[in-house]
Amino acid sequence: MKIKLFLCVFLLIGSNLAMAQSGDAAAAAIADAPACDCPDPKDPEDWGTALSLGLTLTDGNSNTLLGTAAITASREVDGESWDFRLAGAYGENEVTNTATDAEGNVTSTTEDAQTIGEVVGL
Repeated sequence: MKIKLFLCVFLLIGSNLAMAQSGDAAAAAIADAPACDCPDPKDPEDWGTALSLGLTLTDGNSNTLLGTAAITASREVDGESWDFRLAGAYGENEVTNTATDAEGNVTSTTEDAQTIGEVVGL
């Protein structure tokens, strides 16, 4: 029993010493680290821009295509906020037309039909 108690105390003291030494080494490494070479803060009067693109394709029972794009720009001048956005979308769907003539012959034609086509500016 005494040996187990001795081993537990020894391991506890040893682990605390190791943690204290590693903590001291980490603190020394942080103190010796060079100063941050960070870029200057962004000027609020600069333009902020973003571009987003999207594409969706389906194939199977329904064959569709949808493409989207948007660009936004914003800027703050003298406390006034200027925001601009230009967005567009184009979509098409594959359509099958079936026709039966007077003799009972069935003909099918497949064509792409535009489902959406728009450009919006705000």
